[in-house]
Amino acid sequence: MSIIPQENFHSFDEPSPFVRANPNRYVIKPSGEAQNLKQLLFVGEDEDGKDVIQVLEDYQRAWADRVKAFQLQRRIVGVEWRRAASSTGKSSCSR
Repeated sequence: MSIIPQENFHSFDEPSPFVRANPNRYVIKPSGEAQNLKQLLFVGEDEDGKDVIQVLEDYQRAWADRVKAFQLQRRIVGVEWRRAASSTGKSSCSR
């Protein structure tokens, strides 16, 4: 199974230079407690990543105090699957 390329960040100062150096479509996925704020998930459309850079700058102004870590994931077309297991040994699949 292939894993989608991703980069993890802990500061809003880091991702914009990364996107400029690696232009592409990206998905912004907040981490930690902020991942429960589904409105912060952003799926970029621009092939050069400029829409992602703009959203990151907006998030920095509005959410920097609540979003401490996030992930930029290359946007791909298809279905994303997740498999998890609990400490009880039960597993689940979702998409």
